[in-house]
Amino acid sequence: MFFFFFFQAEDGIRDAQESRGLGDVYKRQVSTQSTGVLARASPTDKRILVNALMERGEVVAVTGDGTNDAPALKSANVGFAMNTGTDVAKNASDVVILDDNFRSIVTAMKWGRNVNDNISKFIQFQTTVNVAAVTIAFVGAIFSGTSESPLKPVQLLWLNLIMDTMAALALATETPSEDVLTRPPRGRQAPLIGRRMWVNIIGQSIYQIVLQLWLLYRGYEYFGFEHESIEHLTVVFNIFVLLQVVNEFNARILKGGVINVFTGIHRCPMFVAVIIVTSVVQWIGVTYGGAFMHTVPIDLETWKKCIMFSLAPLVIGIFLRQIPVTEVSTELAVCRRRDDNMEPIEETEEEEEMLAARPKMTFQRAAFSIVAQLKVVGALAEAQANAEARRESGF
Repeated sequence: MFFFFFFQAEDGIRDAQESRGLGDVYKRQVSTQSTGVLARASPTDKRILVNALMERGEVVAVTGDGTNDAPALKSANVGFAMNTGTDVAKNASDVVILDDNFRSIVTAMKWGRNVNDNISKFIQFQTTVNVAAVTIAFVGAIFSGTSESPLKPVQLLWLNLIMDTMAALALATETPSEDVLTRPPRGRQAPLIGRRMWVNIIGQSIYQIVLQLWLLYRGYEYFGFEHESIEHLTVVFNIFVLLQVVNEFNARILKGGVINVFTGIHRCPMFVAVIIVTSVVQWIGVTYGGAFMHTVPIDLETWKKCIMFSLAPLVIGIFLRQIPVTEVSTELAVCRRRDDNMEPIEETEEEEEMLAARPKMTFQRAAFSIVAQLKVVGALAEAQANAEARRESGF
């Protein structure tokens, strides 16, 4: 039998077997906030408890290993079953703990939150690139003297490779840290792109769009090139790619107030490798791409200017993360409203009589219960010792 504990502030511990005869009163009381420990609970009590909490809008997780635990495991938001449990319990659960260790639940939570964070990082990066690339390609084609986009098809393919494959390898392979367990949970209805992410996306996109438009229509004078010459368009393409490489460091950060973008970089060697490979391939493409990449080699001074413009997102990201942003979790807000609007339980005279008539836990009954449990433990230990002795003797 699975023993589920549920604390009540008034009594300390509520005995499920003594309270089960109260009927609807019992079902209503186990779902109140004042209840905390429910001792000697049966699978039926666990199912009642799960349903009552879910009706209040709570997010419920349940563990179990027996066939009788299947209804509660199936009803809960998340069901954890032991690997040594029955097939019925494992089929009804969402997660099977292979090593039968409750610590694995914490590991599963840590990796689950880490996967969600990595997806958010990738979306934050890719959305910024898409907004900037589409805007530059569209505006540049409209106002270009040749009616062509400043970013050529092969260059867009290289950008797409950076946005999809390379960014996925860089941002989706970071291992979790212990910090993911210190923050409050997200509601089920919370948006995947939070307010902090929108601030970063909009801020970085605006800078990239403004910089690229300046490079297209005024920046050629700064670099000393002719308007829409091959050298001019090479610089536009080169700076745009370098902006994405640098912005990947900002995409790793999802919370506000962070100044050091290299925090936790030691946990993601794949990220470092992708940054190095992308930078090297970009240099090779610009220097030796020629007609295939629609580029020409540029001198060291031009490279320095391109890198200078490309490092600006790091400073902009620091300022964006200092902007106070309040994330609103829809699920938690709903739960708070339900708790605030919940009507207090008013017991009728009949219910008060039933509560008064239920047997009280006395010192004598508690002592008898402890002795009985010790006898059970002693019998199990003796049976285990006898089994080991038989194995050693070869019988």
